[in-house]
Amino acid sequence: EEGVAAGRAELPWQEAESLSGLVETLEKSLEGVARLRRDLLEESRETSVELAIAIAERLVRRQLAIDPTPLVAVVKRALETLPDEPKLRVALSSEDFEALQLGLAEELASFGATGGVALEAAAELARGDVRVLGDRGGVDARLPTLLARVREGLDALRDMPEGDGTDAPDLASRDGSADLREEEA
Repeated sequence: EEGVAAGRAELPWQEAESLSGLVETLEKSLEGVARLRRDLLEESRETSVELAIAIAERLVRRQLAIDPTPLVAVVKRALETLPDEPKLRVALSSEDFEALQLGLAEELASFGATGGVALEAAAELARGDVRVLGDRGGVDARLPTLLARVREGLDALRDMPEGDGTDAPDLASRDGSADLREEEA
């Protein structure tokens, strides 16, 4: 009888110890599930951003194949970022050069930059790409470069602490356009 009574007295403690181990295992499992969920969300976000960037590039290139005139504004903006360069070379894809040569010449004339600006076709550039080179620097306005800037901005937003957004990074210059200048090393 004493042995049975002693065994019964220990039983609730054994159950409590067993439950404590079970609770600890359950907590670790929940932490693992939460970590897995965060990892899956991050991977999904990265995949979504890459897909959106790829779609944007295809859409822009397709639209520029139909109507390349928006490149005139890209060239004009690139020239504006290099105001102190006496001589500039504006490189476009062969297709864009053929389509825009006359229009760009007129735009450059109205911009007052005809004497020091040379237009050229560059076989290595894809449709929609613009590169402006001067003696002291240049502007890389190739589509992959511009989309990389968009991706960097999205990554910066992802890494921001949550809040009201007032501390968002300044991703554009004061006039609202991205600074695309390259400095010669």
